[in-house]
Amino acid sequence: MTSSVVGPIVLTSKPLFRCICDFQHGVYHDMLPFLQFSVVQSQNLLQYAIQVEAELLATVQPWLQEFGLARLDRLMATLPFMRSIILLYGARVGDCEMLETIARIAGVQSIELLTNLLNIAIASSHTQVIESLRRLGYTPENYIGHLFCGMGEAIAASNMAMAQFLDRELSKVDQVTLQSWFELDQLDRRRMTTTLKHLVNANQGDSLAWLLQTWSKFANVIQMNQVRAYWRRLALELSKWTLLSSVEDPQKSLKALFTDDLRDALRIPSLPAVHWLVQQGCPVHFDHITDVSRAWSYKDELDVLIDIFDYLWAVWLDHGASADEMKTALYISNEYAWHTNSVRAIDSVWSKRGKPPIRNFIDAARNGSSLKVVDFAYHRLKLSMPVDKFMAMEIEALLAAIRSNQIHYVEWWLNHVELQSQDTVDAVLQATNENKIKPEIRQLVESKCKSWLTD
Repeated sequence: MTSSVVGPIVLTSKPLFRCICDFQHGVYHDMLPFLQFSVVQSQNLLQYAIQVEAELLATVQPWLQEFGLARLDRLMATLPFMRSIILLYGARVGDCEMLETIARIAGVQSIELLTNLLNIAIASSHTQVIESLRRLGYTPENYIGHLFCGMGEAIAASNMAMAQFLDRELSKVDQVTLQSWFELDQLDRRRMTTTLKHLVNANQGDSLAWLLQTWSKFANVIQMNQVRAYWRRLALELSKWTLLSSVEDPQKSLKALFTDDLRDALRIPSLPAVHWLVQQGCPVHFDHITDVSRAWSYKDELDVLIDIFDYLWAVWLDHGASADEMKTALYISNEYAWHTNSVRAIDSVWSKRGKPPIRNFIDAARNGSSLKVVDFAYHRLKLSMPVDKFMAMEIEALLAAIRSNQIHYVEWWLNHVELQSQDTVDAVLQATNENKIKPEIRQLVESKCKSWLTD
């Protein structure tokens, strides 16, 4: 057969022409569209696949329809990066035949790639894909954390079938291996908290209860306590009250849970949550009063915390708080109020017959207390203390301000204190003679004393 006869036969025969092309350099014409995916890198493979999903589907589907699975071998030999891309595509669309074809061609895949494939299969609701991944090297023992978190993500997506499948997959792992893995505490808490936020925000009590019960089969007690504490605090923040009363905890009674919830409500802080818990019969104790006043140091939420303090105090009184407990609680709260530099906090405590912290008032300059607070306390004490004791306290506070070298406090006190006797003037001047006193303070005090002596 002459070349003039053979040539046209070869050129018009696709199988023969492809065999010849197999020995040529370059990229096959049908594979050129895949070059757009050549920038993929293994460390961001999943993120990349999500970003280009539309382009991937639009490119791979027509190619497979025309050339079929038989050409995958040549595709991956020509463009090695397409192995990962095609696997991700197969997991996304649920094409188990494609996955098994690649398994026969390329064998076991890397842990990183299998992790991406597993997570895509979970998100895409393809339990059959997870079964196919065994051919590529997947075993439940190597992916405990992803199965555990994936279970939560499936239930949050209302995919109970997938969640139950993952539960069965985890249950295939022997108890020794499971216990050892969870003791290492390698859980992805970001994924777990995202799931819990979704379930709580959607008020999905049944799904949440199922997940907590199922997770508790695998995670240890400490981890599950953290999970339960987190979701209950979240429910308080989001005002999902029904979840707090309907989702049971096998470790605690509802009364004990509400007691813990009240502490969390104080930490948030949330007055509506406190109201709801008290209405459910949650008792108010001494510790709740001092806990909320201690929290006054978080000044961004101070007004809410003072409202909570006032409300809990009234409830506590109704529940029969003892006189000794109230006295101690007010003493402690007074200290916190003063250190917070809040007029409203101080007024709240004093309105409940809490005794003013005289020592803190006297040492205001040394402790850096707000002059606004000092002014408030000064006028309140002036109305409630005997005159002689109040005047003695004034002088002591002035001397303390001088010795603290705080000119603004000294000036404030000099504008409020009346120097009633020579002994008082001598004591004030004596305080300014100490070596550490600033000259401007000494000059200010001497001027005030001189003015008093000439009047």
